[in-house]
Amino acid sequence: MRLHRNWCAALASRHGSAGQPLVTSAVGFSFVLALLLSPACGSDPGSAGHDATAQADASDALVPPRDGAADAQGLDATPGDDGGQPGCPDITLPSGLSDGMLWVRTEPMFISGLIPSMGAPSSSFVTGYLDDFGANAVHLWQDGLPGEMDAWRVERPGVRFLTWTLPDGTPAGPNDQVLGGYSGEPGRIGYQISDEPRTLAELQAIEQGVAAVRAADPGALVIINFGQVEDHSEPGDGGLLDTMIQYTVDHGLADVLSHDNYSLNNSGFAWLEGFRAVGLSAGLPYWRYLNSYRSDPSDDMPTQADLRWHALLGVVYGYTGHSWFVYQISSGHAPLTPVFFDVAGDPDASRTQQFAWAAALNAELAYYGQVLPHLTSLGVRHVATHSLLDIAAVQTYGPAEQIDPFLSTVEITAGYQFLGNLAQEVLLGFFRDDADRRYLVVQNLNRDGRSTVGNHVDATVRLSFDFAGAPAGLRTDRLERLDAASRSVAPVPLTPSGGTTASVEITLAAGDVAFLRYDDGCPWPGL
Repeated sequence: MRLHRNWCAALASRHGSAGQPLVTSAVGFSFVLALLLSPACGSDPGSAGHDATAQADASDALVPPRDGAADAQGLDATPGDDGGQPGCPDITLPSGLSDGMLWVRTEPMFISGLIPSMGAPSSSFVTGYLDDFGANAVHLWQDGLPGEMDAWRVERPGVRFLTWTLPDGTPAGPNDQVLGGYSGEPGRIGYQISDEPRTLAELQAIEQGVAAVRAADPGALVIINFGQVEDHSEPGDGGLLDTMIQYTVDHGLADVLSHDNYSLNNSGFAWLEGFRAVGLSAGLPYWRYLNSYRSDPSDDMPTQADLRWHALLGVVYGYTGHSWFVYQISSGHAPLTPVFFDVAGDPDASRTQQFAWAAALNAELAYYGQVLPHLTSLGVRHVATHSLLDIAAVQTYGPAEQIDPFLSTVEITAGYQFLGNLAQEVLLGFFRDDADRRYLVVQNLNRDGRSTVGNHVDATVRLSFDFAGAPAGLRTDRLERLDAASRSVAPVPLTPSGGTTASVEITLAAGDVAFLRYDDGCPWPGL
């Protein structure tokens, strides 16, 4: 592995210093591109034990994805008044929602950073976390009840919170009561029962804790979080992890399914897709942890492009809960250190640049999160300029599948140049709302953690549409974009290309997204 990385670095160095293509033939380009994009070349800080090998195709997922290809029948919204706008669909909660889905439909999107073992917070620490960082819920480790959480509630009465527990539903420490005696306190969201069960026996032990927690606090959400399991299997490959997820669903253990895969290379896509598929099939929200730690203080820090890519992937896949692991952490958990502060364990530690970048992302997630819980993910697709960039766990986009009623082609026109060739990829997330109106999220997949070559450049993608058969009232001269920077809905003009066709070019910073919708003159759900 070390020898392989040295070759990667040498190739990148020669290309960057000389300013000339290292190879010019198509065969040479393909070989070097494959080498640099291989798992050994990819930077994978803090993968928490997950293998960085190629993932199984998402079509082999435990529960098949509820993909939009079969039911993309166009826009057939039922007329209503929707706040006094005639012709717009009524926005009402669907019947039969699970407790978890009802919560995400009616509460602000869960955005947090885990804070293990930091003790009673000062006023400045509370302000920094909730106001400056932009978290909207306190998120404590298994030793947080009752003492730490009591102190947070004194500093910020009514604050929303979620805490971990031990497998039996009790907190770590001297208090042996279930939930430390908590039950229905104001602001309580729920509890994560233990973390990352590695075997079915460990999950069955958690099952006993779930029963105890639900008896003690019946209105709380129960979160089950998965990570690496004993056989190192991945979602959708038929291994132990699939068995444990299926057990969780069949036995009704979770109100929210959660996972952590901290990879900054392609090894995380099977996890993103796998939990999307299971969540949709089971009618459960799916949440995720985000990488904001270092296994050692000497590890490289994530760049702005890395953080943006990692966080906004959740928007493309329809995740409705996002937790940074970690915000700040006691030095007793060494060698883990936070990326948001210069040292661990000090509540007054100096903030890093990563703190400001993540705070800006939290604001974006909060704005997108007003809409996203009201949408259903129809599928995620990949577009690349070279087949060597294909991702095994993500299906390649093909217009013929009709996952979107009007999108005809997607063409990448500018982006990352590798050895004189365009080597760019984007991700497409397709959604519908309860009235079957369609939405599209486009993400520039560039980030620095991908390889030894820095890859934080803008990308431009051309989206082409054919509005033949579009319903009356749907504008064919523009789209709408949810603009998180201005917290507004902005028009996106289309360029006519003859007949019922039109197109637009959109340029995205590395890791950034464009959240788009066809403009029918009606409000966005949730805004």
